[in-house]
Amino acid sequence: MILIVSEPGDPQVAAVVHRLEGTGHEVAVVDADRRFEVELAFDAAPGGHGVARRASLRCDARSIELDRARVGWWRRLPPAVYTGALAGLGSGPAELGSRIADTEALEGVLSALELSWMNDPVRDRRARRRPLFWSAAVEAGLSLPRTLVTRDPEAALDFLREHRGDEVVSSALIRRADDWWGSSPVGGEERLSERLREAEGELVLQPVVQGVDVRVVVVGSAMFAVELEGRPADLPLDLAFADHGVRRTELPDPVFDAVSALMLRLDLSTASIDLRRTPEGDFVAIDLDPSPAWTLLEELTAWPVTRAVADALALRERVLTRRR
Repeated sequence: MILIVSEPGDPQVAAVVHRLEGTGHEVAVVDADRRFEVELAFDAAPGGHGVARRASLRCDARSIELDRARVGWWRRLPPAVYTGALAGLGSGPAELGSRIADTEALEGVLSALELSWMNDPVRDRRARRRPLFWSAAVEAGLSLPRTLVTRDPEAALDFLREHRGDEVVSSALIRRADDWWGSSPVGGEERLSERLREAEGELVLQPVVQGVDVRVVVVGSAMFAVELEGRPADLPLDLAFADHGVRRTELPDPVFDAVSALMLRLDLSTASIDLRRTPEGDFVAIDLDPSPAWTLLEELTAWPVTRAVADALALRERVLTRRR
């Protein structure tokens, strides 16, 4: 069985499940937004493998025998981000605490199972730490824009003055799920000071890198790259794809190798990586998402990402089933 843990209404999950079930694979989808009960039992003798021998999840009238799963696909938001989303929707402290407890209980049970993950939940959460992404990108051979992380008004204003003449964008260091707009232009000094006062934590300041947007969706060793030109800095990349002539592209070998090295350093099986190709041909790392969205890109470019994800999950299940 292939176990998928996801947010409700994820079109990527729906497309992959449709393909897997159409080829005869048993799939169980856990909607992590629902209330559920989990049960875990160990009966391993001392010196054994320490793997859970019985694990189940009940949601509404449905029960899933989690210990039957061989492969897992994690599409879940990390608790810190999910908490922000619930707070933004007006959830009270009691509901927030209950949802966080549910999430941690689910992660705890899943960590005791002998699953081959795409991506492992712990590594997924770790890869969302933006300073780690920046460091890993540089080590892998990619460039970065000049970056300042601060909540100090003087340091932020000095950075803005240093880049006078360049457009500077800001974003939250720790993003909430409802902050889907991402980076936005700073504007002048007064607006930057206002953003610092409103911020719940550190702000990330970066000058806009001039060039062509490139998004790379990575599935195992396969990479599906698209590019678009002319996106305004105040328009999120995901909203620009449909209106700015997105098209397929191929990565130069050194960039392909650098992206592969980045995925290896972060220990991820799948992710989307946003790059900016400068007029000089340099590729600058902008962002990474361990749970990439691709259905629109697939529709616009016919890149077979859904097939690649489904095939990767199916292959893992076949290999593990044969071993047992």
